[in-house]
Amino acid sequence: MTPGNLLPQTESVTRERIALACRVLAHRGLADGILGHISLKITDSTLLVRCRGPYERGLAYTQAEDIRMVDLDGNPAADGELADGYTVPNELPLHTELFRRRPDIRAVVHAHPPRVVAADLAGLAVRP
Repeated sequence: MTPGNLLPQTESVTRERIALACRVLAHRGLADGILGHISLKITDSTLLVRCRGPYERGLAYTQAEDIRMVDLDGNPAADGELADGYTVPNELPLHTELFRRRPDIRAVVHAHPPRVVAADLAGLAVRP
């Protein structure tokens, strides 16, 4: 592993693993429909993130091709990464700000558990 490179396996294997993690989130009921995504910092300035594609299948059906490489500003980090109608999540700045402020953080999971969303909409407080 080279300095600054946080990716221990091949990029294609990493994309497959992130896609699998997205499917697990959905199947465990932690994210519903198209909501939620995972990002993984692979170098100091780039990350892999689940993006929405032109034919959005939903989180439960995430494939490796839905995982795209972008920089910390959400721009494509390689040719074609945001081609064919792929877009970064609207919440990407939450991920990238964490990566900027906390170099020790390598991954961010953004889920929308339906029970938490319902509790929030109902104004119920979460107890520690």
